[in-house]
Amino acid sequence: MIYIGSDTIVTWSGLQNSITGAYVNDAAITATLQAPTPYTFSLSYEANSDGDYVGTIPAAITSTLTEGTAYLLEITATEVAGTDYRQESHIAQYRGFSA
Repeated sequence: MIYIGSDTIVTWSGLQNSITGAYVNDAAITATLQAPTPYTFSLSYEANSDGDYVGTIPAAITSTLTEGTAYLLEITATEVAGTDYRQESHIAQYRGFSA
């Protein structure tokens, strides 16, 4: 889910080397939100984690999205052992209030 007008946290949890199974803490991770104007950003390794990376799509970008529209998020991790590619579709919507 991408919330319009809000910072949206993007995570890749537990990145592992496809050969050894060891957690990777030194990958270069790039993400692109395929919006009307594509937005590219990086995910950074969370210190002392098991291959967890985090990035943010800022509110300035999410504010340009259209409610109810699906946007493709593409993420590529590059490390010594190779490259891993993922993609997900996310619906843009406004965040509601909790009871």
